[in-house]
Amino acid sequence: RATASNAFNRPDRLSAALRERLLVLAEEIGYAGPDPRAAGLRRGRVGAIGVILADRLTYAFSEPAALQILDGIAEAVSTADIALLLLAGDGSGGGPAPSRVTAAAVDGFVSYCLGRDDPALAALERRRLPAVVVDQSPGQAIAAVDLDEEGGVRALAEHLLDLGHRRFGIVTLSCGDTPR
Repeated sequence: RATASNAFNRPDRLSAALRERLLVLAEEIGYAGPDPRAAGLRRGRVGAIGVILADRLTYAFSEPAALQILDGIAEAVSTADIALLLLAGDGSGGGPAPSRVTAAAVDGFVSYCLGRDDPALAALERRRLPAVVVDQSPGQAIAAVDLDEEGGVRALAEHLLDLGHRRFGIVTLSCGDTPR
C-alpha cells in the first residue's frame, strides 16, 4: 500500500521503473489514484478557500468591484495551489443558505459584502475556521479588510470645497443589505 501511495504522491522515493510499472498496473485496473477526500481527511485540510458572496454567482463575474476582489483572492491563492469554492446567494441580496456554508469542504473563508445580520455570516462564525470579511462589518472574532469610507468622503468633500465647489451629487451602490 505504501509503495502504491508513493507512486502517486512521492515519486522520488521509487525508482523510475517501479513507478512506471505501478502506474501501468493502476491504469489497467482503472485506479485513478488516491481519493482526494481521504487525503484531505488525513492531512486535516482540503486545499480550498470558500468565497461567500452576497448576490448571485453571475454578480461575481459581471460587477467590476467583485471581479477585482475575486481576482485578488485568486492571485493570492494560486501560488499556494489552493482552490476557490464560490458560495453565492440567490439574488435576493443575501448570501448563500447557511447550510451551504456549513457543508462547504474548505479550510477557511473570505466573505465579500454580506450584511451584518446575514445568516450565512453567522454560519461562517460557527464553523470556527480562519475567515476574513471584505467590505462589510465584521464580527468580533473575524478579521476584516475594509475601506475608511467616512474618512475618504470627508477628504473628498474637503478637497472639493478647497477647489471652490459648493454643490455636490452623490451616486451610491448597494452591497448586500447595507445601503451605500
